[in-house]
Amino acid sequence: MAGFVEQGTDARGGPRFSFHSSYGLYEKLDAMIIDPVWKNGFVDFRLAKKTEFWYWDILEVLKYLLRLKFFAPHMFWAPVRHFDTQKERVYTEMNTGSWWWDTQVEMLSHISDAGDLY
Repeated sequence: MAGFVEQGTDARGGPRFSFHSSYGLYEKLDAMIIDPVWKNGFVDFRLAKKTEFWYWDILEVLKYLLRLKFFAPHMFWAPVRHFDTQKERVYTEMNTGSWWWDTQVEMLSHISDAGDLY
C-alpha cells in the first residue's frame, strides 16, 4: 500500500492522489461530507395507529446537496438572459426567466445601506 500511495498513480497509471499516505487517506475520508441523518416519527391514522415514518430534515438535505462539488458547475446563483440568432430572448431554465430578475430586483430594493435585508 505504501509504495502504491507514494507512486501517486492508480493501477492504470491514472491521475495522482490528493493524499500521500494511508493517514492522509483516512484524514480525507473523515473530512468527507456526512449524509443527512434519518429521523423518524409516528402518526395515527384511522385504521392504522402508531404508523412509523422516516424522513430527512429538508434544510439538512439542501445543505448537503449544496456542499457537493459534483453539482457546482450545474448551479446558478444569478439570473441570465439568453438570446437566439434573431436577438429574441430564449427561456430555458429558471434563471433565464423574468421571475428571477423581478425577484432579485425586488430583494435588492429592500437592502438597507448597511447591507441588511429588511
